[in-house]
Amino acid sequence: MLNGSALLRRRVGFWALVGALALLGGCTHVIGNNCPYYKQGPAQREGPQGTIPAGTPVWVIGKEGSYARVWAASGVDGYVWDSSIVTIEEWNRRQELDKKNKELERRVRAKGDGPLGPPESYASPPASGNRP
Repeated sequence: MLNGSALLRRRVGFWALVGALALLGGCTHVIGNNCPYYKQGPAQREGPQGTIPAGTPVWVIGKEGSYARVWAASGVDGYVWDSSIVTIEEWNRRQELDKKNKELERRVRAKGDGPLGPPESYASPPASGNRP
């Protein structure tokens, strides 16, 4: 158990780190997909404390095995899977690619056909009225 002065030093150290990160500028990484986080570390016995949603900007404070300790401006301080973190540049590239793909899909749907022609449910029945 920590005594009062040790606890105070620990809190001051944490907030000094947060302040230093704020002075360095914006976050450097983003949570790439919804990811559970663990307060006490990757080896804690109980389940995750919550989920950090995809797109949340975070600072990576350190790494421990396949986990990374992150801090989000929303106040979340915990460990997440290392593979769920991407750089801001990678996140922006993915978002731009998704936007282009959605626009292409919208155009194809508006045209009424895809690479193989219109869906069968929209195709005209054979002239004889009998379907093969």
